[in-house]
Amino acid sequence: MLKKNHIKKFFLLLLVIPVVTLAGSLQDTTTDSSSLFKAKRLFEQADSLKKSDPQQALVFNREALSYAHYVKSSELLANINRLMGELYITENNLQPAINYFLISEKLYKEFGDKKELATVYGHLGRMYYNNNFELDKALSYYNKMMDIAMEINDKQLMAASYDNLGSLFLSLHDKEKAYGYYHQLLLISEEINDQTGIGKALNNIGEIERHRGDYEKAFDYYKQSLAIHRELHDIRKMAINMENIGMTYYTMNKPNKALSYYQQSLKNYRKANDKENISSVLILMGRNAIKLKQYQKAIEYFDKAKTIAAKNNYHRYYMRALKGLSKAYEKKQNPAKALDYFKQFEVYKDSIFKINERNNIAAIKTQLLTELDNTQYKLQKYEIDMLIKDKKIYRLKMNILIAVLIIIFLSGVLLTVRYKIIVKKQNQLREKDAELHHAQQELLKSELNSKDNDLMSFALHIVQKNKLLKELGTNLKELSKNSDPDTNKKLREMSLYIKQMLQIQEDIDLFDQKVSQTYDGFFHKIKEHFPNLTKNEERLCALLKLKLSSKEIASINNTSIKAVEMSRYRLRKKCGIDNNTNLADYISCL
Repeated sequence: MLKKNHIKKFFLLLLVIPVVTLAGSLQDTTTDSSSLFKAKRLFEQADSLKKSDPQQALVFNREALSYAHYVKSSELLANINRLMGELYITENNLQPAINYFLISEKLYKEFGDKKELATVYGHLGRMYYNNNFELDKALSYYNKMMDIAMEINDKQLMAASYDNLGSLFLSLHDKEKAYGYYHQLLLISEEINDQTGIGKALNNIGEIERHRGDYEKAFDYYKQSLAIHRELHDIRKMAINMENIGMTYYTMNKPNKALSYYQQSLKNYRKANDKENISSVLILMGRNAIKLKQYQKAIEYFDKAKTIAAKNNYHRYYMRALKGLSKAYEKKQNPAKALDYFKQFEVYKDSIFKINERNNIAAIKTQLLTELDNTQYKLQKYEIDMLIKDKKIYRLKMNILIAVLIIIFLSGVLLTVRYKIIVKKQNQLREKDAELHHAQQELLKSELNSKDNDLMSFALHIVQKNKLLKELGTNLKELSKNSDPDTNKKLREMSLYIKQMLQIQEDIDLFDQKVSQTYDGFFHKIKEHFPNLTKNEERLCALLKLKLSSKEIASINNTSIKAVEMSRYRLRKKCGIDNNTNLADYISCL
């Protein structure tokens, strides 16, 4: 049987195991929650800094990405990867930008965020378009963006898609298709009352009219767009409108008018801190100055544009600035300088060609790697899913283990309670059995006492009867001495009858029978222990068991006390009982 303190230790262990298991499970959950919180916070900081401080935004977003890999949140991972692509575009680092956009594309597809997926397609299309490589890829992504916009009926997305497609076809010199998309942009922007979209559509339609040679229409669209941008206080868009008006005047061979709008455009670009367009307008102003035969001014404009382009890695504007300087020095009758800048232009053009070629190769390589990554991604996703399933199975096993331990614990408690109840009942039964046994012993004792009393009474009855008969015989003898012959004869007959009564064994036999019944085969036990005893000696043992005195025994047996003493002596000898042992007590123990 277990000790109480061992049972307590066992149940304490059963309680500790589930608590430790639950603590481990809660620790895993807490780690996941902490990583998710940190990733979200860092992503929000990076998103807020993407325009003002893209370098710091990139640092925060990289850290957010490291935390996001610890949690199963496709949405957060998609957003972080998309932002990484956007930040690498500002760095003009195209290959990693494409990679991050492709990762975000897969993730957005997974959880079905079609709007963000369309945005990613727009980014990818513009990357291929702006860098003049694989324009068919740009068209493919723009079409995907448009398909999603139509599917979810998002007017803003449709407008952005029309704008992208119009710009692409304009660069391909397909004015009719470009005009169709810009016209759709105008209609949908008017439908949703998007003034920015209307202003953009009007400006772009003006561009098409300029390329067509319908300058009046071009001016009309540009001026409508400029009026909208003035109302919106959008100085950058105003600068674009003025730049386009200046270019139209330049095409119309009105350089003075063109210069006026170029100067206004440059002023607004500087206010907007748009360095790329500043270098672009300076190059236009340099060309315009050549037309005005202001060659030194042209050199100054081109030189400023070259400096800005060099600092900011605006390759095409740097190349145009070199070409402009070569032409300006040529017009200024300085062939050495003109040749020098032309050589720089040719070298840079070759390097730009190589850069574009590398970009093309990188784009193709990226595409091939993407296809390879798709397989790896699926395998990785499968491994992650399997890991998650294993984790769920582990947690399920732990829950089952906890449930089993709780059941064992409760079963142990119930068994302990049941055990205590059983022990209590057994104690009660033992107490009742003891009480019943005691009562039975008392009853048996009472019955034995009663039987002993009956035997004693019967024995005393025999003693009294024999005593009475003896006394009656003695009295009859005395009467016969003084009686007449007839009386004497009758008295002798009565005395003879009394002697006969004393010699009858019927009472003695009945006594032996009662002794055997009372003491459960007493005579049989006597014979087993002392097989050599006579019938009279066996009867003497029974009388001794009843604690009868020698006198009473003599009366029952109708003999003398001396004869009884002799019989007792012989019995002691036969039984091997020494003189120090009480004969009656010895016989009673049998």
